[in-house]
Amino acid sequence: MVYTEIEENTFLAHLQTLQKPKELNHLLDDLRQKGWNRFLELGLPSKKVEAYRYVKLRNLYNKSYSLPPINFQKNLQYKDLVSEESKHSYLLFINGIFYPELSDTTAIPTSVAISTFNTAEDSFGSFLKNSITKSIKEEQDAFAALNLGQLQEGLFVYIPPKCVILPPIQIVNLYYADFPIAVSPRIHVFAGKLSQSSFATTHHFCTSVDTFINFVTDFTIEEDAKVDFFQSTLNQPFNNWILDATRAQLKRNSCFKVVCLTNGSSTIRYDYKVSLTGENSEASLNGLALLNKANESHSHVLMIHHAPHCRSMQLFKNILNDNSHASFEGKIFVHQIAQKTEAYQLNQNLLLNDHATIESKPNLEIFADDVKASHGATIGQLDKEQIFYLQTRGFNLSSAKNLLIKSFCEEILAMTPFKYSFDEIQPTAPEVVN
Repeated sequence: MVYTEIEENTFLAHLQTLQKPKELNHLLDDLRQKGWNRFLELGLPSKKVEAYRYVKLRNLYNKSYSLPPINFQKNLQYKDLVSEESKHSYLLFINGIFYPELSDTTAIPTSVAISTFNTAEDSFGSFLKNSITKSIKEEQDAFAALNLGQLQEGLFVYIPPKCVILPPIQIVNLYYADFPIAVSPRIHVFAGKLSQSSFATTHHFCTSVDTFINFVTDFTIEEDAKVDFFQSTLNQPFNNWILDATRAQLKRNSCFKVVCLTNGSSTIRYDYKVSLTGENSEASLNGLALLNKANESHSHVLMIHHAPHCRSMQLFKNILNDNSHASFEGKIFVHQIAQKTEAYQLNQNLLLNDHATIESKPNLEIFADDVKASHGATIGQLDKEQIFYLQTRGFNLSSAKNLLIKSFCEEILAMTPFKYSFDEIQPTAPEVVN
């Protein structure tokens, strides 16, 4: 047995100690058991698992965590973490637990149901159980299955047909503890026919201890519905591991758009699986990572076209400096029935020195005949001629580099629902360009 196998077995045994005891709630107990069984079937990923090939899993498996504290400090400051656009439409989670009394939903229509899995069991229990059971059977990511196996509580958001929610619903995730913790938040969103909504997840840490966040967000998007999803993991402590999985099923004529911003941590990994199951549905995935020091960010995408006349777009950008590390692996899978598909995938990378590392693996798997599709990747440095041109116009070297980096980011920044400036997403911008 090699050393890495010993580490994996040790970490697996440790995860078993984090299993929550059975409760009187049959729905939660049943879902946890299904998730844990699926996790055991898939097994802990190793370097041999292609989706985790570029992730330094040993650094995770060497750690040990505990369940987070149940009680929280009453003086926790969180309102400054709420964006101006969502000051009356935010949901507060503390260590993975939803606190409705500390949330503000006054700008959300009263017809929208927001409840934990516990309280949703009476009204939505059958739907939740059937939906999650189907999803977990098809789940191929071990950590996404582990999330369900170690489900703390879970949140369900039901948006009725024709409901329009104007402000973005911000999901504020606040973490604190005096010891290393593992947290497994899970959110399911049902967007009814002809509805419109947008969601934003942000992560904030009041602690410097090791933290393992295993997050899953699952969307069911009905016919003619539109959902925007914004993910922000900015200015995280370096010792954090964040695994963030997004799942979405799109019905006929529906739209799903994702925008993700990060400046890294010890390791941040985004995993997307989007299934276009209804004709004329559309999905757009967009990401921007600005990394320095030894921060890491990894993106893994599976876009599946099940139906004809669907469109998908992927645009992921990375800017790397120092010893930072990023990877992108994306697949567009087009079934034979999915004629008239349009699918595009592009990964653009900007390296600011010779020590940063980027791996890029875009790919297509197409079984339909009538398809428009493309995929590609670019890796390069700042253009010396462009820098020289800006210097002749009065910019110093640092300002010229900063302007080029900012323009590289602008395409993604323009898509965000919150008004982020370049300095906000990269507070160490002078350090990066110098």
